[in-house]
Amino acid sequence: MAGVAYATVEQLQAATDFKSTAYETERLRRLTGAASRLIEKRLHRHFYPLTETRTYTDPPIYVLRRVTSSGFWLEADLLTLTSVTADSTAQTVADVELYPSAYGPPYSWIGVTGSDIDVVGVWGFSNDTTTAGATAEALDATETGVDVTDSSVVGLGDLIIVDSERMLVTAKAMLDTGVDFSSGGTTAVSSDNAITMDGAGINVGEVILADAERMLVVEYVAATDVATVKRAYDGTVLATHTTPSVYAPRTLTVERGAAGSTAATHLTAAAVTRNLPPGPVTDLCIAETLTTFEQEMSGYGRTVGSGETAREARGAGLADVRRQAQTYKRTRQAVVA
Repeated sequence: MAGVAYATVEQLQAATDFKSTAYETERLRRLTGAASRLIEKRLHRHFYPLTETRTYTDPPIYVLRRVTSSGFWLEADLLTLTSVTADSTAQTVADVELYPSAYGPPYSWIGVTGSDIDVVGVWGFSNDTTTAGATAEALDATETGVDVTDSSVVGLGDLIIVDSERMLVTAKAMLDTGVDFSSGGTTAVSSDNAITMDGAGINVGEVILADAERMLVVEYVAATDVATVKRAYDGTVLATHTTPSVYAPRTLTVERGAAGSTAATHLTAAAVTRNLPPGPVTDLCIAETLTTFEQEMSGYGRTVGSGETAREARGAGLADVRRQAQTYKRTRQAVVA
């Protein structure tokens, strides 16, 4: 999947109870990526930080009502200005006016003139993040398998940040958590869902693997190391367990140095965060993906489903989500030439 996705495969699976097969996972990766690029075209902006140089040749010059200098409109959102060169002359960043100064970033106008201008910075609508655990190992600058302490927040298509490096998550694999079921185990009954662990280290929201059965952790009491789980999760089968080792999908396959960042070394226990798109954008990505998924399954016919569950594929609900996301569409302010 090319680029950052605004909804992860795990969010799609949770929304519709898709089973985790290699075929469907790959299809959802493709569709969430395509939906994300479609959203960017409709809203004229992207919702993750991207470090790069943008070159402007003979840009049309404007004078804004609220700014004292001349400049030009940027065709993308600027979050942080690193450097500016105008006609091979470096500009002092502190002296460059950016607009809107009162409530930016992002900025849409820059106070520089010239016939050949290079603007270096971090581009995007926002740089919001949420915590996502920490690294469980030290990393050199080339490793593409990253072990983390918490898999409950990070999903396929996510952009994660470690120190100043951004990484794109392309796959997840099981890793031994170092925790086992305590003596007593569990029976092959769905209501037998309170499991005592032999130590701490399990996170709410993680899908754990015990023998061949997957379970979703819905509650964890640290004082007693008791996890309440949803049994036979993700298409697996109920089974009896004694004291199995507990695995979780904490090994991330990543693209290093993503979104214009630089691959670097990282220490064990380095904080991991993930890019956080606006909620309506994630909702729209999920809606667009689900609609396309159902249309693919029906051969792009006029109905989705079969038999008594067949229904007309009108997409009325999708139109509502699209309207909500229009709040984030990029527009320009009025100017005086």
